[in-house]
Amino acid sequence: MSLPLTLALIAGTGIALRWLASRIGLPVAVGYLLGGMILGPLGIGIITRVHLDELVPVTTVVSSFILFMVGRELDVAKIKSEGSAPALTALAESMTTFIAVSIAAYLVTDSPAISLILGVTAIPTAPATVAMILHQYTPRGPLTKLIRSTVALDDVVATAVGAAVMAITGWTILGGNGHANLGLLNVIPVLAAGGLAGAFLSIALRRFRGYGHRSGLIIGTVLSLLALWNISYLAPPMAALVAGGVLVNRLRYSRAFWHKFEEFLDLIYLMFFVYLGAHVEPSLVLGAPALVGAYIVARLLGKGLGATLGCACSRLSPTMGTYVGMALMPQGTLSIILAAMAERFSPLAPGLLLNIVLASTLAFEILGPFGITLALGHYHETHDINRRFRVRP
Repeated sequence: MSLPLTLALIAGTGIALRWLASRIGLPVAVGYLLGGMILGPLGIGIITRVHLDELVPVTTVVSSFILFMVGRELDVAKIKSEGSAPALTALAESMTTFIAVSIAAYLVTDSPAISLILGVTAIPTAPATVAMILHQYTPRGPLTKLIRSTVALDDVVATAVGAAVMAITGWTILGGNGHANLGLLNVIPVLAAGGLAGAFLSIALRRFRGYGHRSGLIIGTVLSLLALWNISYLAPPMAALVAGGVLVNRLRYSRAFWHKFEEFLDLIYLMFFVYLGAHVEPSLVLGAPALVGAYIVARLLGKGLGATLGCACSRLSPTMGTYVGMALMPQGTLSIILAAMAERFSPLAPGLLLNIVLASTLAFEILGPFGITLALGHYHETHDINRRFRVRP
């Protein structure tokens, strides 16, 4: 089957599974992954191993756009206005999760590189899942506000730690050579290129009117970063992250524009996650039950203990920290992106790293919404949940 027809089938299946997932209350990312499993070698086999190999560069392209959007969370003015509690909670929770999963993975694999990579993939929280539940119940209160702010910063910390870990592990494993190597000496050019791209956008977007022109400028700038390095390198996504951070601090844009831009990117995300779903191989996960179990348990403990520690450092109630940890369980897009990027130089069996994170994501995307609703209900911030779980205020 030709590649264009394969892409059309991926898009159609993704749209159908997105509709089905929304109808039965599952996160859309889970629907996309299920669509990929149906089309891939595990299912009817329309997406073959040849197609998967041909689409490898897509990982870097999509990663660049996702990290550009993550960079928009580096709004210094917004972070200052929210006080120190969200930043301390996000930092403590992220680093505790990273350390807990890294130690658990090391005890199973005895490999520092694998342990650090798995630790990084455990940090991110799925903002879309959290936002969906908060939108459904419209809670109000200090817990809700802290959850919203912490989730936004969570991905920023994960990306920063991920960049450092992948630079070090890629350099160590590949000896300074290879497609996955960000390279310690490349950090300055990456920061410079991302900063210049963000500064250019902040100037150019003021000169142009209309959604089409502005979207085209952003897309063209992000794609130009891909041209500066080999498309298989980690540098373009990291440069895109810096560009998004510089842009958001130099230019204020309406939420309506970013919402429309994200809708445009939805088709890219859809095809990408269906593509990743085709990589699912249950035999790989079943062949490493100790590692998968250690990863999931350590992530649960890291989120809970880290959020409690962060709230304690912010002079907030430890109980609030426990509930924040419950609300940060969902795992999604960025974890999979980091795993897909690290897969290229992982010393594990081909596909195992990505499948561990995919299995964990499916588990946490299903269990996560229950953690959020229980946290909000027991903290008495929405009457709908209180009635559902028979919690008395």
